[in-house]
Amino acid sequence: MLRLILLFCITSISLKRDESEHLNPNNASFEELIAIPILNESDVLTILIMRDLSPYRGIDDFAERTKLDSSKIEYLKDIFFFKERNDTFFQSGKIQLEKYREKTSAFLTLSTLTLKFSTSAVQTTPFYISYDFITVGKFSLSIPQNSVKGSPSLNGTDYLIYISKPFNFAIGKERLYIGSELSYNAFTPFLKVFAHKGENPKLLAGMTLRHRPVRASLTLLPMENEFAVDFLFSTKNSNYRMQWEVENGTINATYNLTRRLSSTNSLCINYSGSSKKYVNLDLLQKLGNETILIVKSSFTESSLIIRSGKLESKNLSVEYGNLRYEYVAVKFSLWNSKIQFSYYPTRQWLDICSSATFNIREKEIKIEIGRTHDEKYRVSIGFNLYAHKR
Repeated sequence: MLRLILLFCITSISLKRDESEHLNPNNASFEELIAIPILNESDVLTILIMRDLSPYRGIDDFAERTKLDSSKIEYLKDIFFFKERNDTFFQSGKIQLEKYREKTSAFLTLSTLTLKFSTSAVQTTPFYISYDFITVGKFSLSIPQNSVKGSPSLNGTDYLIYISKPFNFAIGKERLYIGSELSYNAFTPFLKVFAHKGENPKLLAGMTLRHRPVRASLTLLPMENEFAVDFLFSTKNSNYRMQWEVENGTINATYNLTRRLSSTNSLCINYSGSSKKYVNLDLLQKLGNETILIVKSSFTESSLIIRSGKLESKNLSVEYGNLRYEYVAVKFSLWNSKIQFSYYPTRQWLDICSSATFNIREKEIKIEIGRTHDEKYRVSIGFNLYAHKR
């Protein structure tokens, strides 16, 4: 008997356009960026202050300069654009080869405003092709907690058909996800059902409210006796956020203050009142017209940790990080070429990456070559083409 099990089924009904459906990060406001489900206040401040140094040229340049997690970059690829969409037809592509010891992998991405194809020549050979609102292939669908909209990524092993307009619907095998939302004025109630073969289904329901200067959401998981509340209040230069989560009878609370102290510096303070108390303090300072300082630190009950520090100008960037491994990175930029050295002192590792960008009649071509400490080699060639519509 042929076994076909519904994997994903997403329905989404919306009477108004999602505020974060398409944004240019070079001119988007704090309120527009923080409305994106996967971005937090620290991410948004980093985006804002790094663009003050120079506008983002594309998603690769954005990812390199903001250092956002790769899963966030995948989600933002379908939201961000970097040229005026009304008068420009945009095409891009990238091919990347990686050699790790005896294994060689290849990645290919081609896209326009309505069509996108991406594949990876690895053992499972994931791929997907999207035309406007339809995506077909072998991929995974990532869905943020407070959103019903999914984004494809090349780390899945199941075949899917995903339709995102006028409602969301995806079908595959072994798992089930149903999500719906209905927007009416400032209110957006939503409902999600998760099910996996051999497991009990999970129900998630809630409502969001967007009415400036307030944004609030309530999320309920009735089967697990869990719920979460998120409240954001924004003024001209300050944003106050409070979040409460109840899980297994335990209340976890976090409080955030984000403030632009002046036109040249910003501050982000995040306090967690859970069993593991901590304070995250991020300071972003513009030094002159061409230099930016970013320091991110954490205070716990017993120690102070500098999570990262970065001093960046148009030609030189020095960065320190202490998350998984301690490292120091130095990047030199000259015209349209860059070279970066990353050294991990506790492991005695050295990574090297260099790139060069060429512009020929509105065609942007980027060549990148890199080598990591574990003898992993990477070569990629990408292009962006901007053609004015007639």
